[in-house]
Order: sequence, then C-alpha cells, then structure tokens
Amino acid sequence: MLLRPMEYSRREKALAGNRFPGFIAHEIQEQFPLVVRGTKDGTRVEAGEEIPDYQSVDYISLTAYLTAALQAAVIRIEALEKSVFK
Repeated sequence: MLLRPMEYSRREKALAGNRFPGFIAHEIQEQFPLVVRGTKDGTRVEAGEEIPDYQSVDYISLTAYLTAALQAAVIRIEALEKSVFK
C-alpha cells in the first residue's frame, strides 16, 4: 500500500487557515497501527456534550518505518546498479 501524502487544515480556531503536511490517520492505520491514536469517527463527552475526538498520527514514530523503507529501497537500488554496471 502506498501512503497518500496530503495537506490538511486543523479545526482548532488558533490554527485555522494554516495548512499542514501529513497523512489521514485512518488511511494509514491498517499498515501502521502503532502510530495512530484514537478511533475513526470517535467522539467523547465533555460537559455533557458529545464532541468529535479526532484521530492523530505520531509522526515521530512513523519516522522509524519510513527510515526502514528508505534503507530497503537504497539496498535494492545498489543491487540493481551492480547488476547493470558490471
């Protein structure tokens, strides 16, 4: 599965109007469950009112998986280069 990088806006008033790079949490949850917090379309009750409880991605933890994928790609590229440039 390929990840789908995108830009998104936050709903918090203090961050409104700003764009952020990232991923949609529920789209990467199946492949990387340890880096996603929360439940898709989750809610919580605050002061007797049900409010959205948005999912989030732990990008620091995701970095380990992305580093491993990059290293595997580099190893494959180097092997292909050796076979082509013998």
